[in-house]
Amino acid sequence: QMCKETGIENSLKELELNNNKLKIIKYYYFYGLIKLEILFLSQNQISSIEKNSFNSLVSLVTVSYTHLT
Repeated sequence: QMCKETGIENSLKELELNNNKLKIIKYYYFYGLIKLEILFLSQNQISSIEKNSFNSLVSLVTVSYTHLT
């Protein structure tokens, strides 16, 4: 699981996941990150994003991505 409840999910505003060889975004990866405003996903191998993957990201303003397959 990408994001386990540790308390940081209540305050995290920026998350950089660049160059992590991600291939799929599961629906629960970002669950609970209600303060997240900026998400970086560049330079990954993402070929699939599950439905509702970004639903809990109610504060999300920017998603940065390049080279998604």
